[in-house]
Amino acid sequence: MMYVTQKQYCSILRQMPNLKSFTLNDFSLHKTDENVTIFSRPIFHEQLPSLILTDSRKKMMEPISFLSLTPLLTYLKIICVPAAFDTIVDGFRWERFLGDNLTLLHNDRVFYFQSTVPVEYLFRHLTKLTIDVDQEWSIECVEFLSKIIDLFLIDKITFNPDLNLKFIHNTLNNIFILMGLAYNLSTLAIHPYPSHDGIIDIENISSIIPCHIKYLEVVIKDIHSMKVILDHHEHLWSRTLLAYSDQSIPWSKFVEELVFRKNNFVYGNPIIL
Repeated sequence: MMYVTQKQYCSILRQMPNLKSFTLNDFSLHKTDENVTIFSRPIFHEQLPSLILTDSRKKMMEPISFLSLTPLLTYLKIICVPAAFDTIVDGFRWERFLGDNLTLLHNDRVFYFQSTVPVEYLFRHLTKLTIDVDQEWSIECVEFLSKIIDLFLIDKITFNPDLNLKFIHNTLNNIFILMGLAYNLSTLAIHPYPSHDGIIDIENISSIIPCHIKYLEVVIKDIHSMKVILDHHEHLWSRTLLAYSDQSIPWSKFVEELVFRKNNFVYGNPIIL
């Protein structure tokens, strides 16, 4: 069916209780329907197991109330044309929504078809990107870079963050989104500035390392920092560990830990595993 609003969709489900599969082309939500949904008690339609939405140009968060009405879906397929950067970013929130609300979903597929209009990037051949952050790095920064740089070509990112606790969590989340858009990224270097109390929050840094990274270079402060890096990210092909010039712990202590773990490594400054 085409051009079906949420109100019409609910009416169809109510009149067809044995419906097992539904395909909607050019999915849309009419404003009056949105008002009905907000001010009336929602009615859940638990009989529908399969739903396909095609040719949707809406932001991915807009159909959430729509999909919540069919909580027992086991198959969901969405084909859409992203009209704005927001659609790509919403994909991360979209994944969390599916996991939290459609718990019986066995098979979900979201397909994005890129526009055929060529994009003229300001930097068309850039392969390495260095990001210095001394304040909050917002999602608008990610959007700006995505418009002037072909992120598909980026194979190395050097990230130099200020670990000010006031800004660091939003900054790390947005850097993680950026790296998710850089599909061919293989090398990540993280060189944090010392935080105000002199302690690097290695857990936060470790949490943003994506699975498609092969080579990691990171500054460590102490044995605990090294253990966090070694105990996670088994997918990495190599790890390069750096230390600040005012390192209070001698490198021999780090080497002892590596020998104890029977890790293969090249000793120097940096240590390469």
